Amino acid sequence: MKKCTQCHQELPFVSFSKDSRSVSGVRSECKQCQNIRQIAYLKTEKGKLSRRKYHCSEKGKAADKKSEQALLGKERMSRYRKSPKGKDSLKKRSARYYQTDKGKLKLINASHRRRLSGAGAVSSLTLAEWNDIKRLYKYKCVYCGEKKHLTMDHVIPISKGGLHTKGNILPACQSCNSVKGNRPVLLQLLVEM
Repeated sequence: MKKCTQCHQELPFVSFSKDSRSVSGVRSECKQCQNIRQIAYLKTEKGKLSRRKYHCSEKGKAADKKSEQALLGKERMSRYRKSPKGKDSLKKRSARYYQTDKGKLKLINASHRRRLSGAGAVSSLTLAEWNDIKRLYKYKCVYCGEKKHLTMDHVIPISKGGLHTKGNILPACQSCNSVKGNRPVLLQLLVEM
């Protein structure tokens, strides 16, 4: 922690710019005070003159040219993304991504996050955790025992206050998960007996 010489607040070292000449290795004023001082300087006549000189110099012209090229590149990319060819390319790229395990999990977590947002709960399931759950149950549905495409079944349904976490998820095939509906697991097992 260090005290700023301008605002007199005690702040962490990351709030100060580096300065190899000082004993502590950082400047005496915080970044926020430094920005305020810089803006005030640029509004003075001396600051305006200094800025004009910089933009007329070779270094300033080169910097202006770089920023111009960056803007042109962004505009060109924006036009490409809006074109039919760019839209098609983006669709193909996102389709490939959502075919991967990571992409599928992102879609699933997003839908659960939307449902959880009203309840104030958290969605914390990761791809590694979902793979661990499937491995634990030998890539089989917990209800019918068949090796099918597995979906995430919540032991305590989200609509009943359950969470989208590793401890509340079981692997189930789509048909068994649909039959279970929003009933807790134990009730579903009793209905089948």
